[in-house]
Amino acid sequence: MLIDCVPLNMGVVETSDAAAVRPQVADLAVRALAGLLPADAERVLGDVQLVASELVANTVHHAGGLLHFRASALGDRLRMEVTDASPHHPRTSALDPGTPGGFGWRLVHRLCTGVRVDSGLHGKTIVVDMHLA
Repeated sequence: MLIDCVPLNMGVVETSDAAAVRPQVADLAVRALAGLLPADAERVLGDVQLVASELVANTVHHAGGLLHFRASALGDRLRMEVTDASPHHPRTSALDPGTPGGFGWRLVHRLCTGVRVDSGLHGKTIVVDMHLA
């Protein structure tokens, strides 16, 4: 009996350097996508980078900065975890054409298969899951 769906652990990326998140998560996603070969790999990679950028940018703009970022790829799933020091959960604000922003949290929810916010003693961690294939 052949088993062709054994999950492959493609690695883990961890950093507290906001500038390092996008290239490191892109590298992890490229390695994971190489094993899956989805027809729309370029789009998936762009979505992964966009979600990572939005999550990290939100820590800088709304929560005092990034404390920790972790991404892990297992099989056809990528999980990203972003920790900041703010106890306040992200919220979706009303869109105002005269005010920049307001799209990031909506985008994260649209592109991810799962989104949750875990409260901690010294802030929160946002955990998102994305399917790669």
